[in-house]
Amino acid sequence: MLIVGIDWSKSKHDVALMEPDGSVLQHLVVEHSLEGLEALGGAIGRHESDRGEVHIAIEQHDGALLAWLRAQGYIVHGINPKSAQRARDRYRPAGAKDDRSDAYILADMLRQDRGNLRPLGRESQTPAELRTLGRLRAQRVQERTSPMQQLRALLDDWCPELGTLCNDFGNVAWQRDFLRRFPLLEDLATAHGRTVNAFIRRHRMRAATADRIRELRKCRGLPIPAGREAALRLDIAFLVDQVERLTEAIRSIELQLQRLIDQHPDAEIFQSLPVKGLVSISGLLGAFSGQDAPRHTELAARWGVAPVTVASGRSRFVKYRRACDGYMREVLMFFAFNTAFRSDCWAHDYYRRKRAAGATHYGALRCLAQRWLKIICRMWTDKTTYDEQFHRRRLSLVP
Repeated sequence: MLIVGIDWSKSKHDVALMEPDGSVLQHLVVEHSLEGLEALGGAIGRHESDRGEVHIAIEQHDGALLAWLRAQGYIVHGINPKSAQRARDRYRPAGAKDDRSDAYILADMLRQDRGNLRPLGRESQTPAELRTLGRLRAQRVQERTSPMQQLRALLDDWCPELGTLCNDFGNVAWQRDFLRRFPLLEDLATAHGRTVNAFIRRHRMRAATADRIRELRKCRGLPIPAGREAALRLDIAFLVDQVERLTEAIRSIELQLQRLIDQHPDAEIFQSLPVKGLVSISGLLGAFSGQDAPRHTELAARWGVAPVTVASGRSRFVKYRRACDGYMREVLMFFAFNTAFRSDCWAHDYYRRKRAAGATHYGALRCLAQRWLKIICRMWTDKTTYDEQFHRRRLSLVP
């Protein structure tokens, strides 16, 4: 068996190769390139030919280096950076730090605590795609928030009438096209009637919406200084284009997510849940795929829906968990929120009882998300679909 510690960085990686008894076999530095990774593989192979006997510790949970290590068949352990920092204080009380010693510390941590560290599993293509695309969609949605807020602020300030008409331009294509064609109320008022009617026909608008647009042509808008009009038109057009590009990117990602869900053999398990939204199903399916017997307590802590209890002497308090997978916490909280306000789901009564007992809104949702996670873990382990009546009966037995 071979123990390896890797202190990674953007351009190079410091590596320590260690025997199980703690003796260091080799220190080396490799570049962050295919040639460098192949050199690392060669150095490991000279000391241990069986890749299943190579245990690697690294402070990384994503990226090209980690993907390469897992693809090679090594047993990779992701080390929490906070744990590594505290171990560094134990090995270097004076506070000294360098990349070479960090690689050694990671290797020795793994050598001593390997029984308490769960290795990262090997990923198949579909779960990896689901996870990557789900996080990419969340990132694009977050990026779209800023231009949408800026555009709403501009419309509310200078053209509130257009802001009322186009109140959902992030999801409705004709509203983005409208703002691109008529960025100011003056542009709508001065446009030829045939131009406006052609726009209405092209987008096949309902009669009520068409009448609102025609009524707006008669409104008198707020005065805009002559020197501001051109800048406002450019700013609105720029923000609309940003929203358009990001919306198209989000739609493209969602199509790929739906394709992966349709092809996944275990999708039926999650599609049987009360919430059938694309974000919830793809997030849960991607997270559970590849896990044989997940422990809900471990996942609840890793995904941020389990509280952190701090007790010392007579002091005891519970605080919000910050060190977690933020994307999965968002998926679980969104799922819990959508079930908490459905009268046909047991979660509705559970949420109301938590609130009546004094829990805050988010505290009750976190408790609900934790309970849902326990249910989903059992469904995944047993490969069974969701049964609402079964869980209602189980809940009635809990005091």
